[in-house]
Amino acid sequence: MVHYAKFNYKTASLASDFGFDLAVKWFGKETIDALPKFKKGKKVGKAKGSILWKKVFKGGWVKTGSYDFETETADGYVEQRVNKIIGKCLLIETWGGLPEIIKTEGDLESSTQEEISDYLQCSWI
Repeated sequence: MVHYAKFNYKTASLASDFGFDLAVKWFGKETIDALPKFKKGKKVGKAKGSILWKKVFKGGWVKTGSYDFETETADGYVEQRVNKIIGKCLLIETWGGLPEIIKTEGDLESSTQEEISDYLQCSWI
């Protein structure tokens, strides 16, 4: 019986104190200061954008390819970094479009804009 790894995707807005402090810790003050700022409303002067991170919820098998029936082998690896953040992404969300990715680290580096957009939709559930 196979036990598959489970991951959580979480987000935080840079307009919140938590999100801003975490983004500065992960990506540096210079990167965050270079982002556009809100010009009106209750968030005036705060950075636009958000951060997304991938965290290992439960360790197990991660399938990375298809099963080869001739050699009876599967492509993948065992994820053992339980409760660790393994991927980080700084982005600016756009209304009705794909997010603009500013910077990525870890497992999210190879993700496309479409995949990041899917992770954003899943993180609110």
